[in-house]
Amino acid sequence: MLEIIKEVVAEWDPIGLMEFAPLDEYDDECCLIFNEFTQTQESLGRVIHKVFKDNFGEEFQADLENCLEVAAEIERRISKS
Repeated sequence: MLEIIKEVVAEWDPIGLMEFAPLDEYDDECCLIFNEFTQTQESLGRVIHKVFKDNFGEEFQADLENCLEVAAEIERRISKS
């Protein structure tokens, strides 16, 4: 499940770092999301939003709606695996 979270977050690239950063750039955030993983899409979206807002502050511009979309994609990929 952690690998799926890492994959989705790297594709999402909410701070725009992946063009220049190493592939593990968001690993700390992904581990926090994994540790707080919940079974509902809304809760997961809130966790994603909080983790990135806490870690990146003003650099993180995504709103909760965008984080809910990321949560939905994570859940979709987990259900397919």
